[in-house]
Amino acid sequence: MKIFKGYLWLYITLILASFIPVYTELPFESYNYGKLIPEVLSNPIIYQFNILYIFSKIIIVLLFLLPIILKNSFRKIFSIISAVMLFFIILFQNMSGQTSYGFTILFSNIVIQLIIVIAFIVEIVKPKIDFSNIKLKWWNIITIILAFFAFWMPARDGKIYFNVLDLISNEACLTFCMIIPIIISILLMYENKNIRLIKIIAIIGIYYGILNQITWFILNREYWWMGIVHLPLLINSIIGLIITKGKRNSACHPVA
Repeated sequence: MKIFKGYLWLYITLILASFIPVYTELPFESYNYGKLIPEVLSNPIIYQFNILYIFSKIIIVLLFLLPIILKNSFRKIFSIISAVMLFFIILFQNMSGQTSYGFTILFSNIVIQLIIVIAFIVEIVKPKIDFSNIKLKWWNIITIILAFFAFWMPARDGKIYFNVLDLISNEACLTFCMIIPIIISILLMYENKNIRLIKIIAIIGIYYGILNQITWFILNREYWWMGIVHLPLLINSIIGLIITKGKRNSACHPVA
């Protein structure tokens, strides 16, 4: 299928990395893997810094607004901020000292998710993102609405929780699975030349989107709402992959 052509290396990496074992301070029974993951991701190290909640929300809002205002003069800054922010989120969201097995590190998640950071670093070195013209179509409305839902992340303790204050004060923008659909929606608003970047993000997004649906709708059904909360990740990633089907990277005009 053309939609998968040229990314065999990424699929192989996803398969191989999924076998990387977790690190736990205390002995860990592999059959409890489905329970351990939610324990780590609900109490990661990064959530211990409450001041970052509002700060991360502001950064994401700026990543959405500034390309509209500054256009391509912001594209390299966009990539730098995205890479740095994702790096720290990926590292510290996948570590927790508050699990049934003591301090835990999800090495598999770190390895896979850092591929997106590497893709942004390549973009920084050789810029191809093009913010010069907004090209909104009907599916952009869907991705933006879903991105807003991810930005809000109306949940608390895994249950339904709609609170307007969470738009500026919860941990959504310190969460890999909430940031990715937002980034995809931003990139798809423009006639971007860096198709490879979007496809890499989308493929990894689909991978985690599917895993989250399995986690919350099958393994931990009492927290089914978290499966709903993670739908923007899956849907926006699928849209991103479909929209870029058959497209290839192309040169972008230089910007001072």
